[in-house]
Amino acid sequence: ATQRAQARETLLKNLDPILQAYIKENNISLVVDKKDMLGGNPDIDITNIIVEKLNKELPSLNLK
Repeated sequence: ATQRAQARETLLKNLDPILQAYIKENNISLVVDKKDMLGGNPDIDITNIIVEKLNKELPSLNLK
């Protein structure tokens, strides 16, 4: 696999537990991928929070 594919696999493997923990801690009912969303309140967008947590967990990927 390419380096990009390996990085994506690593990212997804580490994303799930972080996301699941955040969902449980914050009593979230639903998480929707941004690309599948037609609209919504920007105040409920957790993308930056999750990216920040991933960057702490996987500093070598350094997501922007």
